[in-house]
Amino acid sequence: MVISRWALALSAVLLLALIGCLDFDEQTVYVEHDRENDRLVVIIDYQGFHSTKEDIAQAKEQLQEAIDNRTVRFFDNFSFVFPLREMRDNLADPEAEETQQLSVEMRQGLVRLLDHIRLLNGGFYMDPAGRICGAQVLVIENAAQSVELANNLLNASILENAEEFESADSDEAEWVQSVLESARRGHRWIELDGHSLLVSGPVPESVLREGRRELVEDLLDPGDEDRDVHWRALRAILGNPVLLWHEDGVLRVRCGYVSAPSEFVTKPRGGACKPNLVDYITETYGLHLDANLARYLVQPDAAADTEAERAARIMAPRLARPERVRALIHRLKTAPDEPYWARLREEDLPMPKEQQAGLADEQLLERWEQWLSAKAGPSEKDQGEEAQADG
Repeated sequence: MVISRWALALSAVLLLALIGCLDFDEQTVYVEHDRENDRLVVIIDYQGFHSTKEDIAQAKEQLQEAIDNRTVRFFDNFSFVFPLREMRDNLADPEAEETQQLSVEMRQGLVRLLDHIRLLNGGFYMDPAGRICGAQVLVIENAAQSVELANNLLNASILENAEEFESADSDEAEWVQSVLESARRGHRWIELDGHSLLVSGPVPESVLREGRRELVEDLLDPGDEDRDVHWRALRAILGNPVLLWHEDGVLRVRCGYVSAPSEFVTKPRGGACKPNLVDYITETYGLHLDANLARYLVQPDAAADTEAERAARIMAPRLARPERVRALIHRLKTAPDEPYWARLREEDLPMPKEQQAGLADEQLLERWEQWLSAKAGPSEKDQGEEAQADG
């Protein structure tokens, strides 16, 4: 299939890697186009970190490498993996083995694109089900310019690999020529429309029909060995705001809503999470994300001196109501020596006896919403004491 050749041709742009035994049970991704600042804000929430092997030494090493390399993972522990720092280092070195196959123009273009991207590691937290979770904030500055640059790189990559395309089987010749012709015309493979991303490319009707048939057969009859993986994939396909249509020989895929930010469940919950990294992550990195989120829920303009605090300040106003409640209740329970939070506890605030997995009680949510909108932030003195306690 020419699609595999296309994937190879674009490997200079999508640098993929394999991750071993470090895994997560569930993943959600929030996407917003902050039009006022022309930036894309992407919040990646990894839920249920665990090691797939009994010997967790490798998972510990991979986790630290992921943090150091500012690695972003989408869909699964083996799918799309972007170690942003390592990618930058390799592209900055023309002698690096990974970049020697790239033209000078391609390498420089990728460097410019990565310069628009910054990743903030927000740290870890424990959800009501006792799973270790973590979050990252990916910010793509100059969104319009970044999308334009990405399209230019995609077209350049296709044309640089034209010979590879043209060596495709004869029954794929029409598709190959339409892809090459689109690249020569400067096709916009990616477009930003409101908060949504529109991805498009030429695909013959015959190819689309065959691909649809194979997908349906594979999903409906996956075989016993892969049944769980396939049903989770089907849940992801049907449960996300993704619209696909074919028009005038072009396949178009809209990801997300135009008028509002979207949340994607990129890896539906499987429920097979092992608690074998809970103690290690808690003792090594700490569980500070909820505390930081609570701080910026109470006082959105508070200073953010660390990477984790900057991530939390971006995340806080974008949290869904259950996550806001979780962070605030956690803060009340775990800040016994901080004057500001101690005073709040004296106000007979709604405190659940036990936090259960899933949504909190609606009445509790409503009372917390009222409290949040009515309360002023802590004084500068209390902020200083809180920062010392967190440190």
